[in-house]
Amino acid sequence: MIMREEYDLKKLKVKRRGLLPKLKDEKGKPVKVRIMISLDQDIVEYFKQSADGVGS
Repeated sequence: MIMREEYDLKKLKVKRRGLLPKLKDEKGKPVKVRIMISLDQDIVEYFKQSADGVGS
């Protein structure tokens, strides 16, 4: 597959909007889902420093 320099996003088809049907309980209310992400150490340090800053 070759990358184009530009893509026409108006032709993009959206398959679904909102929560997936399986992410709702029996009553139709959204269910919380636990996810896990991996971050590089420099990203973690940046946000630690940002949290220690003035106004945080």
